Amino acid sequence: MHPPRPSRPPTRTVSRERSPGLAAFQAARACGLPALEATALALAAEAAHAPHARRKRHVRDALALGLSSRACRARYGAHLDAMADRGLDLDGAITATACQLRRERARRDRVLQLGYPAPPRLPLMVLDELRLLLRYLRRRDPSRLSEILAPEPGALAAE
Repeated sequence: MHPPRPSRPPTRTVSRERSPGLAAFQAARACGLPALEATALALAAEAAHAPHARRKRHVRDALALGLSSRACRARYGAHLDAMADRGLDLDGAITATACQLRRERARRDRVLQLGYPAPPRLPLMVLDELRLLLRYLRRRDPSRLSEILAPEPGALAAE
């Protein structure tokens, strides 16, 4: 007979002792590499293990900081103001951001195909983070959309 199955599968967690970055750092230090080179290897291992982690961290920090803060308005403000001017709801803002992201990726691909130097990736990163942020809001807290599309007039002056 088989043992009974658990009702919920166990969650996968990566402990700090088993993280790829820490393992790479410890292996590099054991081989005698300087700390700076070992740190660079650890960062590369972490980036290869979870390339989306930086984007998620930016979104998490933006939500924790408050979406009408100066840092968030500086990063996402131009896009959010354009959405507010168009009077978009949450689904419309997600669709507009996805279309804008596709256009920006296509523009980047055309520039690379013509042999020009690669344009900066920051616009792509910001649009990708904004799309993730809006999708998170749709799933978790749709009432905060008004906070980011139309912040209070004195919110930025008070900071």
